[in-house]
Amino acid sequence: MTELFEWSQTTVELEIPDGHQLGAAIKGEPGEIYYFTVEEGESEDTASIRDAFLYKVDYEGNVLKKVAVDTSKATGLNIYGMHTSCLLSYDDGKSSSSGESWLAMHLARTMTVSNDGLNH
Repeated sequence: MTELFEWSQTTVELEIPDGHQLGAAIKGEPGEIYYFTVEEGESEDTASIRDAFLYKVDYEGNVLKKVAVDTSKATGLNIYGMHTSCLLSYDDGKSSSSGESWLAMHLARTMTVSNDGLNH
């Protein structure tokens, strides 16, 4: 991940599992980065899901936390294939009444086959 400044840049090497692609990355609290990876491709079996992970790392790329994301059809994100649009958004909670920070994701994906026989 490369962050561009007015006349300089800083690059942090992120761990990406073999066969995965980077979906999005964003800075969190000072010294922390969040990022999302998802398994590349689509299988010939239109009901197969992709593996995905959410990471929290420090500015040196050291993994502080890695969580498998539920991509199942029944309870998860239902990811058959991921496309080029993925966005992470982070809020530190300082401007909210709860004071809690949050991380949100917007993801363009194809879902597994539905009752009409199509992947949407």
